[in-house]
Amino acid sequence: MKDTVTMVRGDERAEVTAPPDQSVEIMKAQGWILADEPEAKPSDGMTVAQLKEALAAKGIAIPDGITLKADLAKLLDEAQA
Repeated sequence: MKDTVTMVRGDERAEVTAPPDQSVEIMKAQGWILADEPEAKPSDGMTVAQLKEALAAKGIAIPDGITLKADLAKLLDEAQA
């Protein structure tokens, strides 16, 4: 018997058949999260290019030495708080 899980991305919701189906992992790669996971961060599912674009759109300068995706995500997430 397969379980069904709820995935969310912004205001979108989707019911997905869980393992052994790989749909959940594919959707996570596209920025979806499981509905029962902790609240999504603004940076969740973003690529480095998307993070840089989002920071620029908010007028947030990327400090010298910040090159890691995790550090860029932290900048964006803290700006949203």
